[in-house]
Amino acid sequence: MAEELASQSQLFTALILAGRHSGSDAIESVWQHNKCYMAAAGTPILLRVIDALKVSHRIGRIIVVGDQAEALEAIPVLQDFLDQGAIEFMPSARSAPDSLLTAAHSLSDPFPLLVTTGDNALLTVEIVDYFCKELLKASADLSIAFTSGRLIQEKFPDAQRTYLPFKDDKYSSCNLFVFRTAKGLKAAEFWRDVVRHRKRPWRIIWAFGLLTIIMFFLRRPTLVKALDRASNRLGLVARPVNLPFPEAAIDVDKMADLELAEKILLARQ
Repeated sequence: MAEELASQSQLFTALILAGRHSGSDAIESVWQHNKCYMAAAGTPILLRVIDALKVSHRIGRIIVVGDQAEALEAIPVLQDFLDQGAIEFMPSARSAPDSLLTAAHSLSDPFPLLVTTGDNALLTVEIVDYFCKELLKASADLSIAFTSGRLIQEKFPDAQRTYLPFKDDKYSSCNLFVFRTAKGLKAAEFWRDVVRHRKRPWRIIWAFGLLTIIMFFLRRPTLVKALDRASNRLGLVARPVNLPFPEAAIDVDKMADLELAEKILLARQ
């Protein structure tokens, strides 16, 4: 009981991946800048992400992993956060998983480590708190936030999302993860290998298992079963957290995403 209470009160280190890497999203090819600094309903997207994390009582430390500290300094509020020590800055590496791993290994006490992205424009303190509360109910090295495709299409029928089909439902990732142990970082290492070998898919098939991949595309497993199989393959325990917030799955990859995000943000106001 005492251990459970200690776990509930433990503060998370938040890592925001806000670097611009090769293979940029469609929106960056139009805007020609890091999309995290674009304004959504009048406020830079990255600032919206930081605000959601700052308000949460679950978060003890916020680290922005980005291209240059000067980019933060160009936005007065972010400069104030840096000066006050409310946020910290670390330079990004050559890819998102490399940035995550470099940051995690350089911190003295990173766990539990909550990871999100700088384009998560609709992140709220309610989403953060719900995710952190729910993931503590299960013992896992890695927790991954998903939202039901049915829920998203019901609330936002015009949303252009990428769905992962499973036997129980189709799901969209919410760009929200928690690594509770160093063992969970094996998933980030696998992600890094996928990025490095994306032009050699046979390497990924060999590493992950042909049967597992076939079963995924045949929609044989449920989301939980699929993560169980992935966990066994990677040597860790991964669990999904199903969020009841359809907006949690909407990040800003395309201009249509930005337009939808602004519509939702203006409706909130």
